Amino acid sequence: FFSGIFGGGGDAPAAPASGPLADVRGLYLFGGVGCGKTFVMDVFYLCAPIEAGRKRRTHFHKFMHEVHMRLHGLRQAGEPADVERVADDIVEADGLMFCFDEFNVTDVGDAVILRGLFGRLWERGALVVTTSNRHPEDLYKNGIQRDLFVPCIKQIQEKCVVHDMDSETDHRLLSTASRAATDTYVIIDEANPKAAAEAALLERMHELVDGSLRFSADGAGLRKSYVYTQGRKIRVPKACKGVAFFTFADLCARPLGAADYLILARAFHTIIVHDIPLLSLERLPEVRRMITMIDVFYDHKVKVFASAAAEPFELWQDSATDTVQDEAFAFDRCASRLRDMQSEEYKG
Repeated sequence: FFSGIFGGGGDAPAAPASGPLADVRGLYLFGGVGCGKTFVMDVFYLCAPIEAGRKRRTHFHKFMHEVHMRLHGLRQAGEPADVERVADDIVEADGLMFCFDEFNVTDVGDAVILRGLFGRLWERGALVVTTSNRHPEDLYKNGIQRDLFVPCIKQIQEKCVVHDMDSETDHRLLSTASRAATDTYVIIDEANPKAAAEAALLERMHELVDGSLRFSADGAGLRKSYVYTQGRKIRVPKACKGVAFFTFADLCARPLGAADYLILARAFHTIIVHDIPLLSLERLPEVRRMITMIDVFYDHKVKVFASAAAEPFELWQDSATDTVQDEAFAFDRCASRLRDMQSEEYKG
């Protein structure tokens, strides 16, 4: 696939595509968590003989946030929210090669937008390489008005080589301790109740912002703050020197989305999340937000310390429905990333 796009190497231009790859304008890599999809895509991005300003690599959440912002800008200017115009603007700004990490669709609005967006990118001659945990036919499975998204699935299958990474190994865990680090991931149980877990996390926060075990006065220096996005403000219960403290409810029980988590990722280098509960389909909105939140924080290298009711892979309690819910499948990726965030390699 790669040699067919770029040629055999050196400075020689790629030969015109022919044969089964004549109409191919993309590669869709899918497989389980930690199987190396992102690594392969990143190597491709770095080696592709296209100057840096004419190719783009980004997390899919971030890309869709930009698309929504561009559409919002058109509406604010009194112009039609034209998806094809947005696609044209993105091509003009970023070139004709796009690498999207963690392609996933859980929102009907995104499902509707993507058909026109990807169709226009391919009309303009763009090359799209993306990673996903799901086969294209399983994208947005059981989603509201999924029929509106089915044409996009067909486009992906027509325009992309669909490649199964076919690995059962989570390579992130090969360099990560078998259990999450106890000083940055605290288990809440009878021996260590919520109050003790919160105190332990606040102790770590004090160490990060003050360089000592305690301030002179309990809680000194930790202040309520706000960050602003799209005309809204997000309350930060405790913040100081690039470190923020939230409860799980603050971040996942409120109507927050990828745009909000992006703002937090840019504002804080370390985010502490206290009291993550056991999760199931009964808490589906919170599960979706947690998956999005961890994806965004991981992509932006935010350090995440947490207290939770169980180890990351034991938080999900609804295994009986794994085969029919996107969120249950995606939670494996979330747990893998949350575990990796406790490793010394990630924390640097």
